[in-house]
Amino acid sequence: MPGALIRREHRGRTIVVRVLPNGFDFDGTVYRSLSAVATAVTGANWNGYLFFGLTTDAKGPRERDDEATGTRVGQPDPLRGLHTHELRGGP
Repeated sequence: MPGALIRREHRGRTIVVRVLPNGFDFDGTVYRSLSAVATAVTGANWNGYLFFGLTTDAKGPRERDDEATGTRVGQPDPLRGLHTHELRGGP
């Protein structure tokens, strides 16, 4: 819905994105997708809907900041999905 604002706390910073008819305005720059905004914010590739908490994937919600305490909530396990031999460093 054009004109709507999407807010998210990220590492102590409030991210505010305005929905436009043909994109998203963040800090005076227009992006074609929420994923492009999320990449600009984090420097890493993100699904924009997941980053802004608008949906979850099959594994559940992604990491986010608890706005009340400023602590990380739902941090993903960095070892999740690795095979046993990768954890041990073997072939």
